[in-house]
Amino acid sequence: MRWFNCRFITPPNLFVHLECWSVGRRDIKVTKGLWLIWHATIWVIWKKRNEKIFKGSHFYVDDIVEEIKVFS
Repeated sequence: MRWFNCRFITPPNLFVHLECWSVGRRDIKVTKGLWLIWHATIWVIWKKRNEKIFKGSHFYVDDIVEEIKVFS
């Protein structure tokens, strides 16, 4: 996550992952911003996964990251 200037290790499941974005922050606006990025990421990955399965589309990681940045 170089574009966000943050280091992050991916937890074993999505519930733990969301909790990692929520804990340790006092400012609710920052927390809500991080939740927005998390939800945008999950949504874009879900859409790309479905396009891959049902349409046979191919994607580059850079394009997916750019879509997440635009969407969030």
